[in-house]
Amino acid sequence: MTTTTYSKLILEREGFRFVEKGIIELNSKPDFRLQMQDEYTKRWHDVYLFDNSMQCSIAMEDIEYAKWLTDQPCYIPRLGPLTWFKSRHSYYAHLALWRKRDPHKICKTGSIPVMSIPKVGA
Repeated sequence: MTTTTYSKLILEREGFRFVEKGIIELNSKPDFRLQMQDEYTKRWHDVYLFDNSMQCSIAMEDIEYAKWLTDQPCYIPRLGPLTWFKSRHSYYAHLALWRKRDPHKICKTGSIPVMSIPKVGA
């Protein structure tokens, strides 16, 4: 597949290694690869072959994308003072619990309006 066998290290970051390994015979473009180190033997092995240099550069910039390519947990939101909520309803429910389970205290502050729920049969 490749005409030359040289291996050039581009970047090593967070357990990943980005290398250029020769030239592809079919299109005469550089062969970019993502490698990971084996825990026991400490040897590097290819885990992903990039389609082009643009995909390799994106993976070098966004390490979460490299994790996604290798089926590792990625793009996990950071939990801070506010928790990650999937919908607006769960956000307001969390605030109601936070303010001692009284949803009317939310509108007394004036900063967060309470959504009005229409009555059935009205």
